[in-house]
Amino acid sequence: MPTYPSPKENSLKHIPSFQLTLKFLAVGMVVYWCLPLFSSEHREQFTAHLQAMAVLLAQQGSLNNYDPARALIGEFIFLTRPGTVDILAAANRLFDYGGNAAFRLLVGSSLAALMASASAFSARQGRIPFLTAVFACFLIPGLVEIGYFFNDNVVSAAFASLAVFSIFIANPSIAVVVAGGLAGMAILCRMDAVLAMPMLMLLFAQRPQRPTACALRLLLMVTVAGAIQLAAAPVNGAGFLDSLRISRLFTEKHMTDNWLRGALPLVFFLGAVAPPLLVLGAWTRWKEKPAGLRGWIWATAFYFYPLLVVAITLRVATDSRYFMPLLAPVLALHTGTGIQTVLSWLRGSDLRRRRLAIACIGLAAVVLAAPPALSSMRDGPRVMIGRLWDSMFYLRWQDATRQDLQTARALATDAERHRVATVVTTHFNDDYYLRLRLIEDGYREAPVIPSCRPLSLYRRGSQEIWHVRMYPSYFVPPFPHEVAAALPLLGAGRCAPLLASQAFWLSTVGHVPGESRLNGIVDADFAGAPVIGLGQVADDMLRRTAEPKLHYEVMRTTQVNLQRIDSLTAGATRSLSAYAARSGDNVDAMLDRYEDSFRPR
Repeated sequence: MPTYPSPKENSLKHIPSFQLTLKFLAVGMVVYWCLPLFSSEHREQFTAHLQAMAVLLAQQGSLNNYDPARALIGEFIFLTRPGTVDILAAANRLFDYGGNAAFRLLVGSSLAALMASASAFSARQGRIPFLTAVFACFLIPGLVEIGYFFNDNVVSAAFASLAVFSIFIANPSIAVVVAGGLAGMAILCRMDAVLAMPMLMLLFAQRPQRPTACALRLLLMVTVAGAIQLAAAPVNGAGFLDSLRISRLFTEKHMTDNWLRGALPLVFFLGAVAPPLLVLGAWTRWKEKPAGLRGWIWATAFYFYPLLVVAITLRVATDSRYFMPLLAPVLALHTGTGIQTVLSWLRGSDLRRRRLAIACIGLAAVVLAAPPALSSMRDGPRVMIGRLWDSMFYLRWQDATRQDLQTARALATDAERHRVATVVTTHFNDDYYLRLRLIEDGYREAPVIPSCRPLSLYRRGSQEIWHVRMYPSYFVPPFPHEVAAALPLLGAGRCAPLLASQAFWLSTVGHVPGESRLNGIVDADFAGAPVIGLGQVADDMLRRTAEPKLHYEVMRTTQVNLQRIDSLTAGATRSLSAYAARSGDNVDAMLDRYEDSFRPR
């Protein structure tokens, strides 16, 4: 009778080589996902704001007279993340006050610090290999993608993650000082990082120590974090309470009772592969829960409080990339534990678990490599299936964004050829991309005469550029969208210096020809998404997986004549007169309220 090898002998024969193959594939995927990190770009008007502030701060040492026509917006953006602007200003001094090198250095180094500290924390806390923890971080799309474009979240989350890792410093007194200082920097770089403080305190409270000593050290940690805010207040011209006040004003505008609004961004943040591993790892670690009070502190730090942060994300944030990076150490810990659990099944003697592990690895490979289901391209590609295509899509998205910035640069260059020129922008991106380029070129905003309100005027020597900004950023004005967009055109029609310009440009942004957010006011001619960079493979994949509405918004500028400007202002005047008649309002009173809505409060 023939003899067969036992299941254990048969299954373990090729396991070492199989595991080595898995390691090589994992390293290859990590390297591939890192490619877009070296060409990160602006995401939208918000990041152009930050860069413009940093350039101005580097050049003149203050933000005096920054965007006086919309001062409230500038105040909100700066006061809720002054540390990011300060660090970026220092980097801009290094790179001669402009360009992308400064923020790419900031974003790249911040993401490296975030990934390294989160992986090191999970490796030490969960007793898992460091490389496994690194791969766990890269399996979570949202943690990697925040390095593909300029943002303040990655800077703040890096400081917060470093603070979490610092609790392992042997001397507890030094640990709380370092953790408090890093947490204070995280809050200074973005106010949302205050959510990391309770988790940081809970993690430190797990250290073996007397209750009184623990309480005093936690108080010291909070004191150090607060001292960072107090020290920065004179430099930035405002304190933490001022930041909290204006943050609340804007947060209330975006809060929603529809919790599902934040659910889809959260799903895209976590991806399709990481959540099952995260749940498996969390379940595995729950079995190790310590007994007594220390166990409940442990559970609160690793389970209950992170779930509270997720709930806050669903309630408040319009994008999970705002808050979720603060949980990077915990996400890496649970996901890494899940990976290690599957690998332990693979190495174990239980045949059923070994088969389950192989099935899990195979399913993950299919989900990662399958043709992608692309959901959105607006703030970067969002995919659930086929994440191996992610880097290719992001490189292409970066090319399209880079083209918009080059268009803004060309527009600024064309306008600078005339002593007096006028630009009409119809979207928030072309608005602030143009402002960024003008500030980099040395233009400064000048006061305007009453008949020209609410326009912006940029001046450099004898050169002047009038800016008609139709898009009501952050929906601050208390009017319907098209009414708020028409009011600047009303000001343009009354502004004699503007009408005496030597050249006029109209800038539009959209997805496809004929699509306009301002229908009825501007007959905008939108350009379709061009084929850029990565060749026919990426383009064919995009065409198969995405509708035209999911393509990039692109910027296009057209030089127009005075008659076109007169037509726009006349149309805006008619629209406003009709709205005023229906609402019983007065056009001049509406213009006053429009300006008042952008004043600091």
